[in-house]
Amino acid sequence: MTTISRKQAISGSFLALVAVALTATTDMLAKVLGGELPLAQVNFLAAVVGIVGAWALSRAGAFGGGGGLRTAFPGAMALRALSAVAAAVSFFLAYKNLQLTEVFVFASTLPIFAGLMSGPLLGERVAPRHWLALAASTLGVAMAMPMPGSGDLLWGGMALAGSLFGALSLTLARRIGRHERNAAALVFYPQLALALIMGLALPGQLVPMSLPQIALTITFGMGFLLGKMALAAAFSRAPAMVVTPVVNLQFFALLALGYVVFGDMPAHDIYIGAAIVTLAGFYVTFGARNEAQPGAARVPAAPRTEGGAMLRSVGLRSKAAAPPRL
Repeated sequence: MTTISRKQAISGSFLALVAVALTATTDMLAKVLGGELPLAQVNFLAAVVGIVGAWALSRAGAFGGGGGLRTAFPGAMALRALSAVAAAVSFFLAYKNLQLTEVFVFASTLPIFAGLMSGPLLGERVAPRHWLALAASTLGVAMAMPMPGSGDLLWGGMALAGSLFGALSLTLARRIGRHERNAAALVFYPQLALALIMGLALPGQLVPMSLPQIALTITFGMGFLLGKMALAAAFSRAPAMVVTPVVNLQFFALLALGYVVFGDMPAHDIYIGAAIVTLAGFYVTFGARNEAQPGAARVPAAPRTEGGAMLRSVGLRSKAAAPPRL
């Protein structure tokens, strides 16, 4: 069993709280901006901010400097970038039209989908716990899925699609990361693809932006990037058994933001669905830890987030299994 120091546990938990704050804030900003501005305009500007931020952090040595923007796997990198764009657009539309906590339930299935994808894409053994977690998550998602005829069923489907595309992007990042250390490229190309695709959709959609809207969009873009890095740092400082419970506090952060900013109060089904999906994620994470004990056959842990490919982006050595959601 891996032992960790008190300092590691505290620093990992603190960084996880920072990641929760940043991620919940960007989720809230997606809903705010989505209600005021065209999707293409918001995501284009946010992607440009992310590109500039990633470049600046790379120049500052935040990504370690290995590999630069070159990759020996252009096909996998392109597919990762496109799947990341699909996930970003799907989640943006979901946050625009659903309550924050409703989208949380769908997004929390991402690490479970990624665990299942690790079999065909990475050649890893998919443990039975992943299938059990998927079955439980299906029940949780069903609790949160809007009823047919409510007008929101499409957006629930968008949130689930975002989780699937996000899991594919995450798994491809792990595949690339097995052979080369180019965390800057893993961050840069999805942002570049988002900027290019949204740029093509811009004509006819541009609307004037106020200074507060510009400021919120810049915050949205940088918060998204820094949230990933904070989560990566948290999981590199402390194991999943310490960080995962902290990360799941995001539900309560979204609950508070949804009530204060939008006046939203989730239905009872959302609480139940969130609890089911969160417990399923715990089962995957802690099951991987238990199976990795001495004397047991080594089983790949739950997948890292894209931040997992960025663990060296903060100059740290990975000690943990994978987090829930990016």
